[in-house]
Amino acid sequence: MAAVTGESLPLISLTTPGGGLAVKARIGVGILRPAPEVAREVVAAVRGHLGNATAAVEVSVVKVGQ
Repeated sequence: MAAVTGESLPLISLTTPGGGLAVKARIGVGILRPAPEVAREVVAAVRGHLGNATAAVEVSVVKVGQ
């Protein structure tokens, strides 16, 4: 949820700035695995899904749980 507006943000967003593809993903990470490791796996999964398409992938990580 956006802190200022209270608006609910999408977990995945796709945009095409300047003709390229930009992917933004928001994920929650627990205490069992390091956040950087999980973020790298998310980026790899997105890139694998897109195949040969050129894309900028941004992952925002939030710690969930204890």
